[in-house]
Amino acid sequence: MEEEERVEVNAAEGGGSEEEGASEDDGAEVTGFDPGDLAVDVGHWCRGSTYGKGYLTDEKQPRFIRLAGAFSDPMTEVYLLFYQATLPTFTSLNLLLQREKPSVFLLYEEMTSFIRKLCGRFLHISALQGRAVEDINYTDPSTQLSGQKLNVGFTTRTTLNRLLEAGDVTPQQGESFHQAVLAFLTGAVEYAMAKLPLKERLLKHARFVDVQQRADCGVNDAAYFVER
Repeated sequence: MEEEERVEVNAAEGGGSEEEGASEDDGAEVTGFDPGDLAVDVGHWCRGSTYGKGYLTDEKQPRFIRLAGAFSDPMTEVYLLFYQATLPTFTSLNLLLQREKPSVFLLYEEMTSFIRKLCGRFLHISALQGRAVEDINYTDPSTQLSGQKLNVGFTTRTTLNRLLEAGDVTPQQGESFHQAVLAFLTGAVEYAMAKLPLKERLLKHARFVDVQQRADCGVNDAAYFVER
């Protein structure tokens, strides 16, 4: 898929977070299923008509062949349901970053909450308890949940189980999906750890400037601003 086409469609639809883009690629490397590529193909298919009239008319066109393959594959539904179930995890932080009014005192807690929510989808609870987000060992296989225990969303899980029981997908396809989910989530956490300013002292102490949170602050929070 041409990169400029993906950029064009992403911009036209309002864009997505960098975390989503980075981790999408991690999952695609495992399975070959890329929701960004699918979105571009669907966009070209429906281009020129608000009623979904097909823009592609030649069944030999590469886009037509890719779409036919994607929509005839029952695993496409599973992957799309997983992305639908996971997207809300990214929403809260993204909305905070788009606020116009000053909200710096909310940022550190929201960043750490975002990472913990992601980690909670693929790690044992014991790997999260009593640890700062920077100390979570999310890449250690011993801390990661097994395939069937990964939090992929209720509808995603029931759909995959139904397809497996009906013989519409193979156990190997189910395992490939679980590997892709794990790659997606670990990739998202890795990217967030690298890009979010978790070590910025100002953000850690900024809740002191919020009157509603000040009662929960310690002496160190106040001292930080006095020293400035």
